[in-house]
Amino acid sequence: MSELPAAVGLLGGTFDPIHSGHIACANWARKILGLSELRLLPAAVPPLKERPAASAEQRLNMVSLACADHPGLCCDARELTRTGASYTWQTLAELRAELTSETPLVFVLGEDALEGLEQWHRWQDLLTLCHFAVLRRGDGPLVLSPGLSAMLEQRVTAPEALLESAAGGVAWLQQPLYDLSSTVVRARLLGGEPVDSLLPKPVIEYIKRYDIYSSSAAS
Repeated sequence: MSELPAAVGLLGGTFDPIHSGHIACANWARKILGLSELRLLPAAVPPLKERPAASAEQRLNMVSLACADHPGLCCDARELTRTGASYTWQTLAELRAELTSETPLVFVLGEDALEGLEQWHRWQDLLTLCHFAVLRRGDGPLVLSPGLSAMLEQRVTAPEALLESAAGGVAWLQQPLYDLSSTVVRARLLGGEPVDSLLPKPVIEYIKRYDIYSSSAAS
């Protein structure tokens, strides 16, 4: 039997800022899924959502710094350097074109994102480009339309089985609880409280150097 191509994963987020919970979750998902590489994708923010406190360049730099000490994690800058509208479908299509047609591509997303999937651009085509690995926080029911639920149910497989093909599967991952959010981190930084255990050290140094989340920066 020929050796399977190295699998690539993609995990998006605003990362404003990226924190230790993000990194722990990314490392855990990469290990569980058997990925050779997991790319962290700082996301472009739709016009109707709240603007991040950090600039696009700052979020990119913080993600790159956070990934530097973690083999297998890296930053993918394409959504913040792309001109015009930025869609997940376009990102996945670009990645698929860069990889071999046989390379497993796994898009890691949270259950909240999955519940809103039908609002995404060309959502019906996403599983032709990648697999889904859905991060579950508990065992409660998901709020999905009957059509979306039926489509996903037909594709459910074990996480390890995602590496046997390039795209089309859906795996559920019961992630460990990382009780931390960027909102909490920003509030602590704004209040001048310590964040040593909440952020990677290079990210803390970067935030201090550029005074990103302090009261003076917010004024």
